[in-house]
Amino acid sequence: MNLYLFHHITKDPIIGAFLDYAENSDETSYFTAMQGLLAYASKRITKGNLLKEYLLRCMLEQKSLPDILHLRDFLRHDVKTIYHFFWETDWDAQLHQKGLLPLSDITVPPVPEPVPGYAFSLSAMIDCSSNEALGGAILAHIESFGYGNPESNI
Repeated sequence: MNLYLFHHITKDPIIGAFLDYAENSDETSYFTAMQGLLAYASKRITKGNLLKEYLLRCMLEQKSLPDILHLRDFLRHDVKTIYHFFWETDWDAQLHQKGLLPLSDITVPPVPEPVPGYAFSLSAMIDCSSNEALGGAILAHIESFGYGNPESNI
């Protein structure tokens, strides 16, 4: 996955494992990804798709995110690429077809959000039905909450 602004997500062990699983159908990568999501589940703050929440938090909570408000063409490229791979893929159907447990089987309830409105913003991004809507929601989120750890942006 070639990205400009959010290239760091490809180095994340969970995201990297999903990318590897998609490319090679390697069950070891599937188990690595699911083990990571199971560990993350105790930190989730939305009731939405766990993989999308994790991905968004990886994208937006890094310390050194470039000024995406002034790099909109790069943002559009990255969001379109990420949306196509993560939002448009029916991971549960693919996993079920291969006899693997789906993402939706992880039903750990969310913990309280770190900043009022933060979980609502993430939920809105998770529910976006187009890459354009997701790009706009990301810009709105950053304008409201900044980037990096949400507790440090208060």
